[in-house]
Amino acid sequence: MVENKPRILIFIDYFLPGYKAGGPIKSVANIVKTLGDTCHFTIVTANHDLNTRQTYQSLPYNERIDFGQSKIIYLSKNNVNFSTLRYIITTEDYDFVHLNSLFSLYFTLLPIFLIKRYRKDVKILLAPRGMLSSGALKIKTLKKRLFLGITRKTNFFRNINWHVSSTIEQNEAIKYYGSNIKTIIAPAITLIEEVNLAEKPTKKVGEANVFFLSRIQSIKNLDGAIATLKYFNDLPVKINFDILGPVEDEAYWQQCKKMIAELGTNIKVNYLGGVPNYDIKEHLKKYHFLFLPTWNENYGHAIVEAFSNGCPAIISDKTKWLNLEQKRVGWDVEPKNPENFVRPLKLALDMNHAEYLIWAESCLNFVATEIYNHDIIEQNKALFT
Repeated sequence: MVENKPRILIFIDYFLPGYKAGGPIKSVANIVKTLGDTCHFTIVTANHDLNTRQTYQSLPYNERIDFGQSKIIYLSKNNVNFSTLRYIITTEDYDFVHLNSLFSLYFTLLPIFLIKRYRKDVKILLAPRGMLSSGALKIKTLKKRLFLGITRKTNFFRNINWHVSSTIEQNEAIKYYGSNIKTIIAPAITLIEEVNLAEKPTKKVGEANVFFLSRIQSIKNLDGAIATLKYFNDLPVKINFDILGPVEDEAYWQQCKKMIAELGTNIKVNYLGGVPNYDIKEHLKKYHFLFLPTWNENYGHAIVEAFSNGCPAIISDKTKWLNLEQKRVGWDVEPKNPENFVRPLKLALDMNHAEYLIWAESCLNFVATEIYNHDIIEQNKALFT
């Protein structure tokens, strides 16, 4: 154990046991779990998941409770307000504040205002979590552009340390807030779990179990995946395509369902809904490949989940995971034309089980050697020094 550990107060809109908010939950959970021996964390979050009024059962609210080596405060709806946040910020003992959204009123903007007023001694870290990417800014464009203009003009984020996950995200922050901002690059931490490839279903030539794992909204390009599958209508192949993830845009989901209805009988599509983080590994045992032609990913936790479970990924080239084919862990192609994904999907279908296992093993090696490494852990430790 390390004495005099740095004390970090984390604000995040949604956290475990929630899962519908996607990657940020996983990123923060992995930081807390990995650095728990050297840092003391207190997490402040809502007592429910994204887009639901159902609160977490059997958890006390509005008080500090144990979360591994750290603490967590689940705020009830009527306590997500100015006075409660002011009380937490002025009474908690901490050296750093870590924020995990760019646009959140109660879990980013108000904390920044209050910390600058009451705790000027504290270092503020802001992780934009991909919200400055061109793809993310296409959703609710006018409102977001207005926000960017106002916060830039008022210097709202002055003296903030930007926690970015890559040089791409660093350049996005600089683009909107200027070259004088302070950025710290610390990629997301990935935890390695044991995977037994013998539990994978047999990969037959001309057949594949494929999955889509993400929130259902236009930026994830589920409609592009379905459009690609249509090229295989009535061909002598068999594709099982499962969609895993909560519906975030109902109108978009209805559009996707109409497209699904146009697929051939050789393509079976199942919607399985959102999957809690603790259950993902069990689900992914039955799949061969991930198909996620996303328009943008800040990190791509779903992609890393696929690699970690021995599933090569068929993805767009709009993520940090590139040149996958030469590494035998998948394919990355330009997503504007769904036909671009036909070749990698055909190559995946053409594999026999022996060939598939070579690629599945490559995925596990890729995680062990290139995704999980000591340097990334040290970069995350450096955030709090």
